[in-house]
Amino acid sequence: MIPRKQKTGSVASFLLAALVFCTQAAPSASCPAQCICYGYTVDCRGRGLSQVPVAGISKTTTTLSLAYNSISSLPAGALNDLAQLKVLYLDYNNITHISETVFHSLAQLEELTLDHNTITALPQGLFRHQGKLRKLS
Repeated sequence: MIPRKQKTGSVASFLLAALVFCTQAAPSASCPAQCICYGYTVDCRGRGLSQVPVAGISKTTTTLSLAYNSISSLPAGALNDLAQLKVLYLDYNNITHISETVFHSLAQLEELTLDHNTITALPQGLFRHQGKLRKLS
């Protein structure tokens, strides 16, 4: 029998790539039951939510999608623990009221979608702490 040459380099590369993929795509340990979480993203689109699911969203979340729900209000404190949040999708809800302080802890926020809601007025100072906000719709 002729001994076969092991390809340890390619096997190690494959295992490393698989580990990196699983680390980035694996469900988060902290995730609201009605949402899907992967990496630093929490996806709660179209889940019939009537409020922001405060419990269970990881403090390291950078993208939160709450689009296509039935959320009608963004009360003070609803997003307080999400200081790392960069992208927040709130479009296609029934939002009529937004607390003046709801976004104050979101200093890293770069993108916010609020379109397709029934908002008639925005509180003065709503975006006072959003110096990095680049896209608002």
